[in-house]
Amino acid sequence: MIRNASVLLAALFALSVAFAACGTTDEEAPSDTRYVQIDAELRAEIATLGGRVIVGFHDRARTGDEDDIRRLGGAVGRRFRTIPAFTANLPPAARERVLDALERNPRVRFVEPDRLLSADVTPDDTWFSEMWGLHNTGQTGGTADVDIDAPEA
Repeated sequence: MIRNASVLLAALFALSVAFAACGTTDEEAPSDTRYVQIDAELRAEIATLGGRVIVGFHDRARTGDEDDIRRLGGAVGRRFRTIPAFTANLPPAARERVLDALERNPRVRFVEPDRLLSADVTPDDTWFSEMWGLHNTGQTGGTADVDIDAPEA
């Protein structure tokens, strides 16, 4: 009885391994499947910024992902520690080829231009005018400009 149970368990295990091996792999995915959309507007912005992009992944970036970028003519820059992403420089000759490959990579979560952003407005907080430590105009009887110059930062 124990021998029959052991044989049955071994057979079930072998079947489960066989079925798991039959699943589709990344190589078997249809070549026209796009996992990330990089539309014409985004491609134009990437071109305007010299082809520098941030490529993010669903899980950690692998060395193979970087090798793919290099193989297609791009250059890999900084790898981020806090998010699964790295920067890449896409020269004009390789840009479309690399972006098309990134769209078809199921591991890629996002591709976006690597641009600098800055805030250039004063906060609309109701109490901002009372926060003399941020922007002191002498509003509470104190000395003007004894602050951290927050609006100028």
